[in-house]
Amino acid sequence: MLLRLAQLSMAVSLFFTASALYHTWGHGFQSDFFGQPIGPHMQFHAIREVFMALGLVVIIALFMYGPAAVRNRTGWFTLLIASAFLTVGVLVSLPITNNTLPNFAAAVNHVGNTAFAALALALCWKDYSRP
Repeated sequence: MLLRLAQLSMAVSLFFTASALYHTWGHGFQSDFFGQPIGPHMQFHAIREVFMALGLVVIIALFMYGPAAVRNRTGWFTLLIASAFLTVGVLVSLPITNNTLPNFAAAVNHVGNTAFAALALALCWKDYSRP
């Protein structure tokens, strides 16, 4: 039962991730972002970020929804690392760049992704805690 709740929570997290990536992809094809010019190099980074994040989403999906054989401690730590790196870029880059999220919807996407992934990881630990 907890595993199913964890899978549902992770699905909600991935929904918020998809929404954030959709906007990141869109920004990659704009010439400006909230009035600030975006050059081709920044567009390159936006598009690259989307594809790297999709790789992490695939890893998360394989270990969260894959066969029971992957439900072990290594699988859980893989989920932890992939989930953390999916969100750490936002959480670390904002204070480093002295920046903020552009709007409330962006904050909801990033907080939703982080919170629901953390909840999923907590809920599924027992199912993954065998050697």
